[in-house]
Amino acid sequence: MSDKQKKKYTWEQAKELYQLSDEATEMAKELDLDATQLVKSLERSKQPPKMSVEDWIRDLYSSPIVNTKQKSEQKPKQEPKQESKQESKQEPKQEPKQGSKQKPKPIIETSSKIINFSSVNKEDKPTKTVKANRTTKSGQAEKKLLEIRKVVLNIEDDAEELPLKLWDLVEWMVENKKESLIREMMIEDEEISDAGIFALDFVLKDIGYRYPLSLPVKGKKGKFHLEEFELIPFAILMLVPVEDEKLNRVPTKLLKTIEKLTKDKILRKAFLLDERPAIALDPHLYHVDHNEWLEESSVMKYLDGYSAFFSNLSPNIEPLTKDYKEPSLVSRENMVQGTPQFCLVMRALCGAILAHDDESLDVEEQLFEHSESIDSETKLEVRQKAWEKVEEIIVKEFEEHGISLPHGMFVNPSAVELWDIPHVSISLSRILPLQLELHNAIAQLTAEIEDGEIFTPTLYVSQHGEDNQIAEIRLAAYSDPNHPAFFRYVWVINPEFDDPDDVASTVIAIANELEAEVVALEGLRPKEYCSDCGEALFYGPGENQETIIHSHEEYIN
Repeated sequence: MSDKQKKKYTWEQAKELYQLSDEATEMAKELDLDATQLVKSLERSKQPPKMSVEDWIRDLYSSPIVNTKQKSEQKPKQEPKQESKQESKQEPKQEPKQGSKQKPKPIIETSSKIINFSSVNKEDKPTKTVKANRTTKSGQAEKKLLEIRKVVLNIEDDAEELPLKLWDLVEWMVENKKESLIREMMIEDEEISDAGIFALDFVLKDIGYRYPLSLPVKGKKGKFHLEEFELIPFAILMLVPVEDEKLNRVPTKLLKTIEKLTKDKILRKAFLLDERPAIALDPHLYHVDHNEWLEESSVMKYLDGYSAFFSNLSPNIEPLTKDYKEPSLVSRENMVQGTPQFCLVMRALCGAILAHDDESLDVEEQLFEHSESIDSETKLEVRQKAWEKVEEIIVKEFEEHGISLPHGMFVNPSAVELWDIPHVSISLSRILPLQLELHNAIAQLTAEIEDGEIFTPTLYVSQHGEDNQIAEIRLAAYSDPNHPAFFRYVWVINPEFDDPDDVASTVIAIANELEAEVVALEGLRPKEYCSDCGEALFYGPGENQETIIHSHEEYIN
């Protein structure tokens, strides 16, 4: 342990460090705050200065202290509110071992004010020395990068713990917006082993996408001490079919949605979380291709906003990026004039969970697990209904903006890590062309049929490939056996992404949306294409499900 870690501080030293008045110092003593813990918390803080230590102590002294329930063996019946949390006993806190997973602690009392701001006074202004230091950041970053490389080259494959020095070095790089240099090194430096790459990726994510907070906690004897909490961010991805002419109406905020989700505890049910961790939602609706998702420094700054929100220092959460206001751009080259055309818009709604440090690993596991790991049918049903409610609420707010969604939208039924948004969005975009073609086909068919006409579409499904390997699934839907298909789609199978059960579920979903009967052709058929234009040939109605020729030739039945 270093001398810095061993050093104890008195209130006289803290008073001098933070220019506290005698009155504020006495208030801190009356609150039984520990001077050493206060100083160390401020030294660890990432939050830019929003209030002085003097003001914070006075604010804490004058504010009512509320209780926050932690995990206990029995679940409370109602979600604890800040205004009316019940007091309970607390066992002496044990310091968790590094890297270990701790059991939940009994109920504690917690102040609603979070210690998380810089020790720099508001009056401090950049000096020539500070400006000079900024010019040397690049040089310092290169030295830090060399140190990081030296550390990771010595990491063994079976290493159970990572050097603390690695955290310190990476944290400096992130705080100074130099993390891209680490990412470049991970890609270009062939001497770094897989274990070293894994270690760097883990530390980067832990520093950039997790946010430690210190809160003053009131013990059973009425004394305050600091305990550690963690902010865990998450995202909810959605795909929305929007008419081309209404793209400018896509909302950039979902204020009513987050109010409803928070009030009715719907996300708590969707995530299957108990009632201890606090949940905050950001109303801004983000694009999935923002560069900031993969910038640890940007996400760290974004989480600063949650910290300020949870500590009552700010009534709003600052957006990750101002680019969320940018409209979606769509190519109109191949759009048919006079026919409604749909574009599939993908957006991310974000939030963060405040969990006690002892509970954070359990919360992460619960938050980002997949439905397959849920061991109870009752829990699975609760979760499914909650996600359906989430979709219903978001659809309603979109409709209030003048966007009609008769077929609803797709809301990804699980939380996504912020760093994983680009990857997950690519996976989800596999179904984008299919959904887009489907909605455009339905719109065109609806425009062509006569009022009062009733028909039942038929969806033909055929498998194509060779050597017993399915390469394509071809779908064709017909409203009349004497007319060409109004919907056609070739699903090129990607073994890395496509699961047979998922493909089958998607085909069933398409049939349900079309309200169509399904004709599934048996056997593996060759990949046949038009000899003139090379377009795929589809199967359809006829005595033997004949191959259908496209519109540029005569329709054969």
